[in-house]
Amino acid sequence: MPSLRDLNEPTMARIFNSIRQRLLKENRLTRYVVYAVGEVLLVVIGILIALQINNNNDLRKARVRELQYLRNIKADLEAKSVEDLIANLDAVPEDIRTVVRNNGGG
Repeated sequence: MPSLRDLNEPTMARIFNSIRQRLLKENRLTRYVVYAVGEVLLVVIGILIALQINNNNDLRKARVRELQYLRNIKADLEAKSVEDLIANLDAVPEDIRTVVRNNGGG
């Protein structure tokens, strides 16, 4: 249930509605069209801002996952010696084997 303050305080929708009604009553079609285009632009800008925020949030989450993967790989590599890695090299995919062989010496 809306509070007394909500009923007394004009919302943006009420303000825009009153402007629209007044322009239509005064038969100012060009002003109404300009108003309507402005309102559409405000909505589009709001949507674009929301999409940008969402994209930034997705990138941040991906970066957090990437850092966690790298930490896990680092911990695994620190737990095993180079000899252990080379001894079990056949269990590792070929592209990773090449990297280990080329950079195994540190």
